[in-house]
Amino acid sequence: MKKKIKLLLVSSVFGDRGVERIMLFLYTSLPKDTYEIKILCLRNLSPYADYLNKNTDITVDVTGMKNNLDFAALFRFYRYIKKFKPDIINFHSFRAALWGRLIARIAKVPVVLYSVHNKWGGAVHHFLDRSLSRLTDAIVPFSTSVKNYLLYEEKIPAKFVENPIYIGIDIKKFSDINEDDVKLLRQELGIKEGQNIIGFVGSISKQKGLIYLIESVRKLNLNFPDLRCLIIGEGSEEETLRKIIVKYKLENNFTFMGQRYDIYNLLHVMKIFVLPSLWEGLPQVVIEALAASCPVIATNVNGTPEIIAHKKNGWLVPPADAEELSKAIELLLSDKVLRKELAENGFETARDKFSVETMTENYNNLYQSYFRRL
Repeated sequence: MKKKIKLLLVSSVFGDRGVERIMLFLYTSLPKDTYEIKILCLRNLSPYADYLNKNTDITVDVTGMKNNLDFAALFRFYRYIKKFKPDIINFHSFRAALWGRLIARIAKVPVVLYSVHNKWGGAVHHFLDRSLSRLTDAIVPFSTSVKNYLLYEEKIPAKFVENPIYIGIDIKKFSDINEDDVKLLRQELGIKEGQNIIGFVGSISKQKGLIYLIESVRKLNLNFPDLRCLIIGEGSEEETLRKIIVKYKLENNFTFMGQRYDIYNLLHVMKIFVLPSLWEGLPQVVIEALAASCPVIATNVNGTPEIIAHKKNGWLVPPADAEELSKAIELLLSDKVLRKELAENGFETARDKFSVETMTENYNNLYQSYFRRL
């Protein structure tokens, strides 16, 4: 019988975000007759891991690190590796890869890979990442933009950096929607027939540029008094943004929905999805919106133009520019034909370029190529 490849997928925290969803896709989509796979979360901040462990047949193990200097938890990680004996470890966050690569080498893991989803950090981060690259067989960027960041900003030697593997999503999950479920969701949210609904999904952080979305809605409120913006996600900036919304008297225009596990339905109640980020790696939620045939307005930053071709399958605006963002939202809300054209082209982009099947095949080829060298 052919030996299975023992693969360990490791993250730092485990929320319902793009990083973790990609790990879950690999866990469920890689061929079971070829791989034995485990998922490990290092930190004790793991709400989605708790949810999966209680409500699904997917197991996410947690070592319970309290901070980066929790050496007891790091020792538990070492013992976990020694017990599972993986052929390949694939880290999926910088914090996991920070100590993880060193421990993986001490534990004599044959292949150590590090997937980089986003640009992150400053000079100290760059120094650490560059120094640790020698403990890594390969660093795998999720976009050309991230690859260039690794090569030219972090200055990691090119021999350690693989070609990008683009994010994949479950196209069918976002496109084949039960209309009755969407109707019930609209009723739950109190959305009126024909109401102008826009939305954002992601972490409520400074990176996401939500202040500029608020400023845009403020500008649009006069011509679109029924405009409502759904903010889906959690994060440290929520309280600050709520205060600004109250200051501008826009409470009726914004709904903070917290963490949701029905994004595929929520995208179908929006006329437009908006991502006003100041920087991005390759934003998975944009691909999800395209798969849901929801027209996208996003900022022209980093990896986003690798998904969105301006005026073809979406609309790009400069970052930190509420004026241009409001003009784009007004244009798309006012032009149903344009929204339909962008939605159709966007769905084709998601289907043809960003499927789970394509991503899984590319990762399978990567894992197989390194396993054959053992």
